[in-house]
Amino acid sequence: GQHAAGGTVVDLRPLGRTTSAPSARALSEGAVTLLQLARSLAPVRPAYVLAAHAGPGSAATAGFMKALAQEWEGTVSRAIELDPQLGAAEMAERLAAELLSGDASPEVRVGRTDRLAPSLEKVAAAPSAPVMGATVVVTGGSRGIGARLARGLARAWKAK
Repeated sequence: GQHAAGGTVVDLRPLGRTTSAPSARALSEGAVTLLQLARSLAPVRPAYVLAAHAGPGSAATAGFMKALAQEWEGTVSRAIELDPQLGAAEMAERLAAELLSGDASPEVRVGRTDRLAPSLEKVAAAPSAPVMGATVVVTGGSRGIGARLARGLARAWKAK
């Protein structure tokens, strides 16, 4: 795959989407904005991309940035959620601290007094108790993963 060329991009546009109850249109517009940014950066692949966001109006930011981190090997891609109650100076201070921290956590939430970074840990799979012959409804993905899942359930559990 293509490796990062260097440089840092900090996208502050998601900070403008801090409404308390975002519409589906607002959420999709935020994702489209990030997609357009990624497409414009693809030829140069910066070493570091940070998207700052605040509040539910920019909820798509974290998911997009985590996906970008998987797609762009060698690029540190991070979503930093800032408490919407922080003032501009506090937000700038916390973003600078994140940039200088050396941390590569793809998702971080920064508040007035705390910093949270979710992490995944390996755990044993939950035991499954298939119901043989059960009716299962699979929605979406009819040509890809959904179709494979449906065929697998039909074979293994005699699902309908």
